[in-house]
Amino acid sequence: MTQMPPPPSMPYQPGMQNPYNQPARTNVAAVISLICGILGCLVITPIIAVITGIVGIVQAKTLKTGRGMALTGLILGILWIVGGAGILGTTFYFARNSGGIVNWAVGAGTKQQMTVVLNNLVDGNTAAAKPFMPGFSDEQLDSLSAELKPLGHVKEISFSSFKTNVNNGVVDSTYAGTITFENGTKDFDASGGTAGNALTINKFELK
Repeated sequence: MTQMPPPPSMPYQPGMQNPYNQPARTNVAAVISLICGILGCLVITPIIAVITGIVGIVQAKTLKTGRGMALTGLILGILWIVGGAGILGTTFYFARNSGGIVNWAVGAGTKQQMTVVLNNLVDGNTAAAKPFMPGFSDEQLDSLSAELKPLGHVKEISFSSFKTNVNNGVVDSTYAGTITFENGTKDFDASGGTAGNALTINKFELK
């Protein structure tokens, strides 16, 4: 059986588009997504990065290019959005609870200051306690020292309530709780403030 010769190939003519040598098309959405993902510190760019990243991934199926750029831009955009939301949430939380933070800080300082001052009074060193109890006369400090001496040194102070007000940099606190001494436990009511950089005890009563 005689084989038929193959049909002659069409000669290339100037100006004719070669189907085997077409330039690759650019995935514009992928490029935009990558750029916006890198510039995610700007407010709107992370959102653009996510949207164009999704579009770029879809277009990459047809264009056969840009998938890596689109995916990178998408991930960067998501990271910027999540990170920004976390920062805003943290800022809002601390702004809303700043009073609680101040309360905790002043309470910790007051507990430490009270321990030192009361132990000075237990030792009879009213002169050392005087700067931190400016509202107390010498007679009141002597009386409080005599009341505290049988109880021994302070081992632990716990607050059942603690409220702090800050006005123009001046701290005023009212607090109550329990003091564990070497020789017993006593409840107390007190109030305090500030004198320079030091916390002071303006009122102190054992129950």
